[in-house]
Amino acid sequence: MTYIQSGNIIFKSPEKSIDEITAVIKKAIAGAYGFEVPVFVLTRKMLTQVYESYALSPEHLASSYFTLLHTVPSTEDRALVNNLELPNEHIVATENCVYIYPEKGYGKAKATNTFFEKKLNVVATTRNYKTIVKLLELSS
Repeated sequence: MTYIQSGNIIFKSPEKSIDEITAVIKKAIAGAYGFEVPVFVLTRKMLTQVYESYALSPEHLASSYFTLLHTVPSTEDRALVNNLELPNEHIVATENCVYIYPEKGYGKAKATNTFFEKKLNVVATTRNYKTIVKLLELSS
């Protein structure tokens, strides 16, 4: 099942390995559309952990964004991001997610998905709070 046009798909798979599932999906997309795209597979348990580990003020949760990281960035890169001071933007980078609360909205934020991919040297995908909650709901 897909969730709106967010690029998110909820599914069950007989495959046990995330790497195997990722390879199957990447191959199917390349075969159907003729190009490769990054594919990021999370289990419900992994997504729940990201949600429950929200690292900013609870009062900002509903207006926050979650930048999910495909690989673990270096400790140095995470420290660099965690020491950034961006006006009106609150950021906490962990091993698997960067939590962002942009006071003036994500559309005006400097701390975007591309920003974190460059700063952390990883592939990432960003979802808002409502999407994370809906994905958890649909995957239960």
